[in-house]
Amino acid sequence: LDSASVPVWTPTSHESRGQRSSPSGAISPRVNPVPYREGPDMAAELGTTPATPTAMASAESKDESFGARLRQALDLEAYFEKMGNFIVKHPWKFIAVTFVLTIACGYGFTILEDENRPDKLWVPEGAIALEHKDYVDAVWPGELSYNAYIALPKDDPDANILEPKYIEELYRMDERIRALVVDGDAVRTENYTTVSAKAWEDAELTGLWSYEEDKKDDLQNKCFEFGPECGQASILQIFDSDERVIKGLSFKDIQTAIDFWPDQTLACPVTIASGKSPCIDATKWVSTANKDACQNYDNAQDRSDCRTAVALYCAEACPEDGSSKCKDSGCKDLGLFYAGINGTIPRVVYSVGTFKVNTVASAGPDGINKRDGKTVSANVLRGAYLLRTTEVFVESSGSNEDPVADAWEAKALCELGITSEVFP
Repeated sequence: LDSASVPVWTPTSHESRGQRSSPSGAISPRVNPVPYREGPDMAAELGTTPATPTAMASAESKDESFGARLRQALDLEAYFEKMGNFIVKHPWKFIAVTFVLTIACGYGFTILEDENRPDKLWVPEGAIALEHKDYVDAVWPGELSYNAYIALPKDDPDANILEPKYIEELYRMDERIRALVVDGDAVRTENYTTVSAKAWEDAELTGLWSYEEDKKDDLQNKCFEFGPECGQASILQIFDSDERVIKGLSFKDIQTAIDFWPDQTLACPVTIASGKSPCIDATKWVSTANKDACQNYDNAQDRSDCRTAVALYCAEACPEDGSSKCKDSGCKDLGLFYAGINGTIPRVVYSVGTFKVNTVASAGPDGINKRDGKTVSANVLRGAYLLRTTEVFVESSGSNEDPVADAWEAKALCELGITSEVFP
């Protein structure tokens, strides 16, 4: 090096006072020199063990080794790369193993059984609720199945469906549905072969079934009974489902029956679909009678006047009982009515529970159309058939079903021109 290029520091007079000048002439504090000592003496004085270069390198190597191993363990990219290389080199082995594992894991579906019964799914085994259910099923077997329909005028949706021709057509449809017969044994052999014959018999699904019982043809009734009558909701009930009455209806007769229906308290043996009905006004036949004699029927005079009025009405409406001239089939049932002549049959026998007309006929949100308190029109009719269900467990669906009720419903739909998905 050229000595001329090296700066030379020259002590000044300040050094004697513990100061020295920097090359720039600034004053800097003097640092007292500390003797340099190495080795154990220094370590002992500081209270530490000296870290030798070898020890420091070893610690750094350990840190790097752990980090490398951690990064390698988390290196999913390398893992998938190795797996991809393996698949490429051994494709058929990988396909075979995957296929075998899929078949093995999927075997469980072959022994899987469906279960849809709420008492089996949600109620713990041994619960007292299950005991109660078994008791109720044994004492009151069967449940209610509600099958509703809506009827509209086919030729004109805005037509008055309370016209006689529509009521008569509804009656014909009702007769066809009531005449349906289901062979319970045939239903099992054709559609429910997985259900054993014993289970079918225990569920009482064998034999021939119809909506109403007919002992003459060995038909068992499938309807849900309210007392001696099959449960049903229909405007036809206002006319006692009497063919003779329905075929002779005028619109005025229909209007009279619908308007009187809510006020009826006792079931009269003859129709209320007539302005001459003694059930509505007994004075039309017995001038001295109470108008509501057949509705009150709670004293000897009312009973006597009502029976006289009914007899006079039937003499005109049905002069020859059973002939084509008879316009009211109720006249044939006068025997039961007259049996109460001495009060031997209690008044409750004749009690009737009426439904609201708006539940079976309507013209909109407010029900049937009325003017001055009298029925005018309706656009739609609604009804329902109530079935008594007797169920059997079907393994294929994992649920309790009533195949006979399902078959009956399918046939009823067919009568209405609708194809059933259950029994096409």
